[in-house]
Amino acid sequence: MLAFLSCGKDRINVSAVQFSEDKVLVEGKPFTGDIWSDDGATYTLTADQGEVVAFTLYHSNGQVALSKASHADSTLVYDEQGTPITIDTFATRYKELSALLTQLVKQIKGNQ
Repeated sequence: MLAFLSCGKDRINVSAVQFSEDKVLVEGKPFTGDIWSDDGATYTLTADQGEVVAFTLYHSNGQVALSKASHADSTLVYDEQGTPITIDTFATRYKELSALLTQLVKQIKGNQ
């Protein structure tokens, strides 16, 4: 879904951006486009005018693990086969991804 939303936008790795006061900056300017984890596989953030509007975490097999858009009330969470699960099941079953999510939120908030 994020790939569809990002048509025509820039794509960069997270190491090329700065997070400051809930803004995503590249060379000091608000960024619009997709930001991938440095490994190109673990997560993507979608930014619009420097604001993170969506993020997606991926399982090691490439399946979406968790997807959240800022305009949506819910967070979509899946197991490795793509079956919907609860956020509690996700936190229990996928501790590494859950920890990454916490770290990612802190990074976005500028509290690295």
